[in-house]
Amino acid sequence: MPTMTDAEDDDEDVRYTCLERCLKELPDNSREMILSYYRDDKQAKIDHRKTIAEKFNISLNALRIKTLRLRLKLEECVHTCLQKYQA
Repeated sequence: MPTMTDAEDDDEDVRYTCLERCLKELPDNSREMILSYYRDDKQAKIDHRKTIAEKFNISLNALRIKTLRLRLKLEECVHTCLQKYQA
């Protein structure tokens, strides 16, 4: 079974640090929504997403759109953060 090299492990640490930093920049309710949305697997994920939508008083489709936008925002933030580490 292949193991991660030190460089790969460092890269993973930097990505995780950037993700944490970007998550902290989100408003509390947005951070809670995106973290909850990607929790669980299979049927539990489907059931949990229904609960999230109900909690935020939105439809499942609106939840999908909101989380997609949040994810894109996070991806952009992480990408920018990673560029700063590589410079």
